Amino acid sequence: MTEKDKIFFRTQTLDILNQKFKASWATSIEEAFEGGNGPIFSTILKLDDDKPTYDLIENRGKLVRVLGDKIIDYQFSTSTNMNLVFFADAVNYVCAITRILSHPKGNSMLIGVSGSGKQSLTRLATFMLEQQCFQLQLTKNFKPADFRETLRLRMLQAGCENKKSTFLLSDT
Repeated sequence: MTEKDKIFFRTQTLDILNQKFKASWATSIEEAFEGGNGPIFSTILKLDDDKPTYDLIENRGKLVRVLGDKIIDYQFSTSTNMNLVFFADAVNYVCAITRILSHPKGNSMLIGVSGSGKQSLTRLATFMLEQQCFQLQLTKNFKPADFRETLRLRMLQAGCENKKSTFLLSDT
C-alpha cells in the first residue's frame, strides 16, 4: 500500500463517516487518523446495560477512566497484578479485542513483540465480557493427550454448560 493509497482510503473513510453519521470527527485527515485519534466505536461504556449498544466513543478520557476502573475490578477478583498504560494504541486494541470476543465464535490471532500487552489486554477484555479465560500451563510432562483432555473439558463447559470462554494460547 502506497502513501497515496492511504490518503485516498482515509479521505474516503472520513467523507463517508461525515455523510452517513452526520457528524464531524475531524477537519483534516491528519487530525482524524494520526496518533490513534481515529473514531472508536465500542460497547465498553455500556457493558453494564442489558443490551450494550455499539456506539461512537466521543470522550476518550472517559473510556480510559472506565478501563482503569475495570483493571481495578479485575485485580480485586484475581490475584494477578495488571499494570497497563492506556496509550492510544492500547485503547484501540482493547476495543478491538472486546468487539471480537463479544461475537459468537469470535476469535483472533494477536501477533507482536513479547511484553507488548497482548495477553493482558485479552485478559482484561475477557473479564469485562464476563467470560472465563483459560490458558494451558505447559510442563515438562505435558503430552498431546493432556492437551486434548484439557481442551475437551473446556469445550464441554463452553458447549454444554454455556460458559463463555476465552482460550489464550501463547508460544512462550
